[in-house]
Amino acid sequence: MPEPESIKRPIILDAEEARTKEILLLQPTYLLDENNFNKLIKGSTGFKDWSQKILFMSIGWAFKLTSALIVFLIAYHSSKSGEKVNIEIKSWEIVSVVLALLVCLILYCVGSYVKNDKDKLIESIKKHFESHKK
Repeated sequence: MPEPESIKRPIILDAEEARTKEILLLQPTYLLDENNFNKLIKGSTGFKDWSQKILFMSIGWAFKLTSALIVFLIAYHSSKSGEKVNIEIKSWEIVSVVLALLVCLILYCVGSYVKNDKDKLIESIKKHFESHKK
C-alpha cells in the first residue's frame, strides 16, 4: 500500500461535502499493546482510590454518630425536666472518624505525588495526543 501524501495546506469543505463524504484525518496512533491495556483496565488502585474508600467509610461512621445525636436530642426534648438522658456515643467513635478523615487526607496528598503504573500510562497517552493535536 502506498504511503499517503503529506498535505501541507488546509482543506476547506462546504457543509454538503462534509455531510456526504468520508473524511479521514491522518494522525499518528498510540501503540497500545495488551500489557498496557491490562494496566489501564485492571491496574492497581492508587493512594487516591484508597483515600476515597476511607472517606466513604468515615462518612458512614459520621452518619451513625449523627443518628445517635438525633436520638439523644429527641429523647432530651421529650423527657421531663430533671430526668437524666444518656447519649450512646463513645469517645472512640468520634476519634475513629477524625483519624479516618486524617488518613484519607494523607493518602490523597501522597496519591497526588506518587504515580502508579496506570497513572503513568494515562499520562503518557495524554502527552502523545496533546503533542499530535496539530
